[in-house]
Amino acid sequence: MPAGAEGLRVDPLFTGSRSNPHATASFCGLTLQTFTPGHMARALFEGMAVQLADAYREAVALGAGERSRLVGSGNGLKLNALLREALAAEFGMPVAVGLQEEEAAVGAALCAAVADGAYASIAEASAEFIGSRAEARD
Repeated sequence: MPAGAEGLRVDPLFTGSRSNPHATASFCGLTLQTFTPGHMARALFEGMAVQLADAYREAVALGAGERSRLVGSGNGLKLNALLREALAAEFGMPVAVGLQEEEAAVGAALCAAVADGAYASIAEASAEFIGSRAEARD
């Protein structure tokens, strides 16, 4: 499915937004050709990316500071190349996700290793345990 979902767009405000709590989700540009699971999924991921990027830009405008890459975790992002692609395109920066399958378990192990004295800090333990991969912008 090409970027842009052949003109199908989704506004994914299923529960409203901060500025408009009564907003509802919508599909725009739905045709016989775009009425497919692939088109709808792609348009939904792109709509989610737009909403998240809008929130990021608002935070930057309020002084949060700009970033050079997105860092995410969880299998919803890790296993979904289309979502990572949509986020990278909308934010204009690469998306990094962890290499570990169970980030929470790794975090608990890091804390235990520091508490046990095997490492002096989380940063030191992380340097040995944690890696990341960046998805290039297309």
